Amino acid sequence: MNVRILVLYHKPSKLIKNDKYVPMCVGKKIFLSNSKDGFVDKRYFYWMNENTIGDDTGDNISDKNRFINEFSAIYWAWKNYNQLENPDYIGFMHYRRHFIFNPNNKKLASREFSNYCPTYSFINREYEELIKPDHFNFSEYDLVIPEFLNFAKCSNKRYSNILESYLTYAGRDDMLLKIEEVVLKHPKLYKYKNFIKKFYQKEGFYPFNMFIMKKNLFFEYAEFIFTIFNEIWSDDIENSLKLRGLHYQRELAWALEIATSFFIQYQINNVKKRYKELPISFVKNTDLEIESITPVQRENPIGICLIYNKLIISYLSVVLQSLIENSDEKSVYDICILCIECIDKTDEKKLISLVKDKSYISLRFFMLDNFSCIRENDSFFKSKNSLNFDNYKIFIPRIFRKYNQVIYLSYNLLIKHNILELLSYKNKAINCSLDVYNSIIAFMPNSKIGKKINQDLKIINSELIVYNILECERNDFFNLLLEKLYKTEDAVFFNKHREMISFLGIFGFLISYFFNDRIGDIPLYYNFQSKIIDDKLDINVLPLSLYNEYVQAKDNFLILQYYKYFQPLLYDSCRFGNDLWWYYAKQSPYFGKIISGENHFIFGAALRIKEYLSYKIGFEIVKTKNLLAFCTLPYRVLKVIFLHRINILIYKIKLKFNLCNPKPKLKDYVDYDDIFKIKNHLAYRLGSVFLKNPFLFIFRVKQIYKVFLLEKYKGEKL
Repeated sequence: MNVRILVLYHKPSKLIKNDKYVPMCVGKKIFLSNSKDGFVDKRYFYWMNENTIGDDTGDNISDKNRFINEFSAIYWAWKNYNQLENPDYIGFMHYRRHFIFNPNNKKLASREFSNYCPTYSFINREYEELIKPDHFNFSEYDLVIPEFLNFAKCSNKRYSNILESYLTYAGRDDMLLKIEEVVLKHPKLYKYKNFIKKFYQKEGFYPFNMFIMKKNLFFEYAEFIFTIFNEIWSDDIENSLKLRGLHYQRELAWALEIATSFFIQYQINNVKKRYKELPISFVKNTDLEIESITPVQRENPIGICLIYNKLIISYLSVVLQSLIENSDEKSVYDICILCIECIDKTDEKKLISLVKDKSYISLRFFMLDNFSCIRENDSFFKSKNSLNFDNYKIFIPRIFRKYNQVIYLSYNLLIKHNILELLSYKNKAINCSLDVYNSIIAFMPNSKIGKKINQDLKIINSELIVYNILECERNDFFNLLLEKLYKTEDAVFFNKHREMISFLGIFGFLISYFFNDRIGDIPLYYNFQSKIIDDKLDINVLPLSLYNEYVQAKDNFLILQYYKYFQPLLYDSCRFGNDLWWYYAKQSPYFGKIISGENHFIFGAALRIKEYLSYKIGFEIVKTKNLLAFCTLPYRVLKVIFLHRINILIYKIKLKFNLCNPKPKLKDYVDYDDIFKIKNHLAYRLGSVFLKNPFLFIFRVKQIYKVFLLEKYKGEKL
């Protein structure tokens, strides 16, 4: 069975290519001209030549791609079919949308975009398995198509039929009316006449111009679609579309997408073709993979790493401001900001403005999702707190493997001295100061966590780290760290060390627990923790040497570390270092945001989980401890469900009329990790199982209790 599926690209992206998938550059004839994405770099054109075939050979309409999108590729395949080795089946997918051929093998990602597309962060090996067509039996079907997009099932439900949906992005229905007119009048299209009359009033369609068809059916489709195109297209149409601008000039393409769905639905309903609907994925980040960062092409650049998240942008600007003001123009600073999420262009410009007159400072931004080591180990970043950067610190040695040394700086630092001196601390693979705050907690009398910590264990402060990359590479330190990180995924191991991991953080735990002998010491005055003073902790519990070092660092600190979630505020002048922080904050382009209270941190993740219906129902079940309570349980559960739905309805109404703000994403809560404690509660487990299948619930209760008590017993024993 010879199958060819053209994967359509208009820019360099993660390549999908094998014996069935054929990457194709669309609009290649006009690739370097202006488009909705602006002008492209010539290097992109060279990449396309190296990695894709083009729609500009043989009989083609590549020059019309700006107006017709995928149809330039569909036309090329029709007219140049033999160049694809005359396949039995021909199909089309996009560079970021793909058919999921193995939907039953693994749980699909959550559906975004109107509750339609399972959405993935990027393409990795796990994702490639989902879209692999190797074991799909094409011979059973005449056509493979996307799942039907039913507007009634869309999450926003803004429209009820094709026409209403089309108008939201096209703005007018001119092209749809022209298509209807051609179908009604053209002799070749007579058989479709009755089917089109009420087609635009249908409650859904097959989107994206994605399909896989038998050869003869594809030729019938191409004859149909390009008969319509040829009847509509003219110089006048082209000129009128150009007047609509780069975005709306694709109006004809959008209308022909509806015509594609029309053809598919006609074949299914009237001709009774055999078909298979498959989920269509959407990939957020399709950028090319990066193995590692290449240093700037200057002599001996100092590698500096910070991590970006939109919630900390104001504080990130303050630490950058302090770093820049205390820099030395005789050195070269290569500042790399690793972005957990795509950075807003406005934010990027504001941060770059900090170094615009500093030719010796380079400031670059990199999406963490673009690094191959992150993509291949993405399980460690799913459902993680967006403010917890610990896992990313493990990958820094691999991301910066082309450097000799790299300094990692957290967003809650303030620098009042040239950090160049830090590079002298390179004795070990990982070099950092001790965490005095947590040491005090551990050394306090009757400290529960202190009893579990070996006295020889170094409690490290990972808010400032000097990585000796050469040492890391020499000992394959990244893979050793990664191996231990996977070990924490084991439930028994994690439960045994749960308190230690929570106390030290995953990075601090791994380094201290497994690699204690590979930690180099940095003096405390390079990372002085102000929270010890703010919280009035008793430093007398510290060992004498650490006590003396701390006292000396208090008056001579070069870098100050604030507690992460409580940066100095205008009204709180008693905080240690308050004046110094505000000195730099006032120079920040985000000063207005800071004093207005924007970007302040959010607490309450556990309370949000307790609002879930599963927890509420489970709570009622747990309360059922006698016969009377058991008899009233159905009534109480129904009452909980009713009140829960009423509350959701009230919230949606308030949201619609701007009477309240949308609730933050769970991952944006500072105490996000607390939700996993709630999800381990018996109430949440019982409620979740009940909601999945109330009728089988009674047969599973005993097993749920058994597992819960067994885990509790093991945890206490460990």
